[in-house]
Amino acid sequence: MGREIRDTLRLKVTKDFKYNKYSCTATEEDMESDRSDLVQINPLYGPDRTKITPEPVLNINDKLTVREGETIGPFVCTADCNPPCNVTWRVQGTDGFSDARSEMGTLLQHAVQRDMQLLRCVADRGEKTLKQSIQLDVQYLDDILLYMNGEIKSNIELNENAPLRISCRVDGNPAPTIRLSRSLSDTQLRKIQGTWLNYTRNTAQCTDTDTYTCSRTSTGSNITDKVININVLCITRFDKAGRFKSSYGSKSGMDTTINVAVPIIANPPPQPSDFKWDGPVSVSARTTLSTGDVSYKHVIESFIPVKDHTYFGNYTLSYKGQPVTRITINAEDNLLENPSMESSGEVASRSFIIAISLVSILLGLTWFMVAMFVVYDRRYRNIHQKSKHGEESTQLQTQNMTHHYDDLQGTDFDQLEAQNMTQHYDDVQGRVEEGNYTDLKGDNTAAEGDYTELGQRDTETPYEEL
Repeated sequence: MGREIRDTLRLKVTKDFKYNKYSCTATEEDMESDRSDLVQINPLYGPDRTKITPEPVLNINDKLTVREGETIGPFVCTADCNPPCNVTWRVQGTDGFSDARSEMGTLLQHAVQRDMQLLRCVADRGEKTLKQSIQLDVQYLDDILLYMNGEIKSNIELNENAPLRISCRVDGNPAPTIRLSRSLSDTQLRKIQGTWLNYTRNTAQCTDTDTYTCSRTSTGSNITDKVININVLCITRFDKAGRFKSSYGSKSGMDTTINVAVPIIANPPPQPSDFKWDGPVSVSARTTLSTGDVSYKHVIESFIPVKDHTYFGNYTLSYKGQPVTRITINAEDNLLENPSMESSGEVASRSFIIAISLVSILLGLTWFMVAMFVVYDRRYRNIHQKSKHGEESTQLQTQNMTHHYDDLQGTDFDQLEAQNMTQHYDDVQGRVEEGNYTDLKGDNTAAEGDYTELGQRDTETPYEEL
């Protein structure tokens, strides 16, 4: 071979290229050259894909649910690279990205913090980088912060009519459910799902004195609560909602006393010695105080003596010179039932019975008057019909008699015949008025006959003509 021969081998190299070692020889007729040095082809590629094991279990929002304070990891991140990529882990928080603890592509265990948003695996091969992330849903629940008028306190006192504002703050993910309730009345005042709960009373009352409880619940957490004691200071006054008797009946005597119980509202409790009874005579009543189920409700119990009749009358209870209420003590023999002694329910019941009775009486009278009117109307109609029938009969008879009388006027009668005619007419009219119309008609002929016998010249029968 006296000359140099060249040839070029062209191959498409992929990362899965199997035959990666090549050499060449030259042959001519029966001659073959020595084999060339071995050439190895090394495909360079990647990172094409990354894989995290174990595979994270994501929620419906494609996030990994973790709780604050728990640990996360380890996770192994691998990448398909040649030469092998540099695999690292990074974590993103509210302040941006920072390096996470990892070795050879393995994320070591990490304590979960609430500001952690995602974990990222980074495969780097110089000019090319591939990333894969795990988004985090960090659940947490803070303790309750309970504010009273803007201050964090567990006990507070305020004057009556002062503003009252209770605020509960609970930060958490997911948003917690917050409730505010009163202990004594076991009443839930408000409920929300969020971070803040506010409850406001523009003017606090003595009845607002209580222990208030703020509680919070959230998914996967236990119920916790926090309480605040609120004590509203109020002046001493009569308790209109309490049981009270304002009128008493009693006999008099040296050992006779009246036990009077007066309900009051006061906070703090008053001193019994500050109460005084004023009445018809100066009395020294023994007074005690007892507290009810709540701290601001009390009962003033006094024993008023009734030694003789001068002790009967009105008495006024005063506290430090200010009137609270008044009672009346009457002589027992002359005591009349006092409506003020009755409860509101008894008064309402009695009023209802009286009203029903009055309505029943009025209805009875109305129906009685209607019945009387109907009876009277029927009787009046019957009498009117009978009277009308009698008048028609009388008019008919009178017309016949008048006709007969006119016929007789043409004849010569003396005064006696005129009187007989008048007398006969009166008799007939009286019989008609008595209602015996049939008898009257039956007697007409006889009457006429009698009349004719008195001196009628021509024989006439006027009734028969009729």
